[in-house]
Amino acid sequence: MIITKKVSIILNPSNISYYENLGYYIPRYINSRHRTQIKRGTKILVKVKDLQKKCSANILCKCDNCDNKNLVVYRNLRYLNGKYLCHKCAMNSENCKKQLRKYVTGQFGPNSRRWDNNILDDERTKSHRAIGLGRWRKYVKERDTHTCQTCGSKENLHAHHINNFKEYEELRTDVNNGITLCFECHKSKNGIHSICGTFTTENDLSYFKKLKSI
Repeated sequence: MIITKKVSIILNPSNISYYENLGYYIPRYINSRHRTQIKRGTKILVKVKDLQKKCSANILCKCDNCDNKNLVVYRNLRYLNGKYLCHKCAMNSENCKKQLRKYVTGQFGPNSRRWDNNILDDERTKSHRAIGLGRWRKYVKERDTHTCQTCGSKENLHAHHINNFKEYEELRTDVNNGITLCFECHKSKNGIHSICGTFTTENDLSYFKKLKSI
């Protein structure tokens, strides 16, 4: 249930005509050039039911399931059968669970064009959650002084497996099998995976470094 009845919003070019068409008064003034303008930062009081769907105003709500009250950004309100649900109740709802099941079994499941039937279920479960992988990323970046080893960038850094994660299981958490690359050198259209493929090796890295040095 929405407790807040009215909220103050700032007028901007994207909402002026919307609220004016709903009958709200829009304060204007005549500038030195005798033109009608709206002062920057002008606020008006609007009924919650009239807010735009993308509005970022904070609204006080009470969950119709657990009765907890909280401030919610209007565009993030969650409804189920006409009732407002807080984040916790929404995530535990049967409707949300159904959506999650569709997500898992849909384009990111066996029907995905990237699904590999040759991978065992145990291996798929482990995926990139191998024990120690988080520490491996940290140590690789620290060893490389948080610097991309191909272009020298210090922003948006990734830890890249020199010999790929899938085929070299024994090297997955070996710091010597890691190198720090920035996003541009790692996953962009000019990155190593775009140029050399998904499952790269040490030879691919050497080839990529030569390209970057040209």
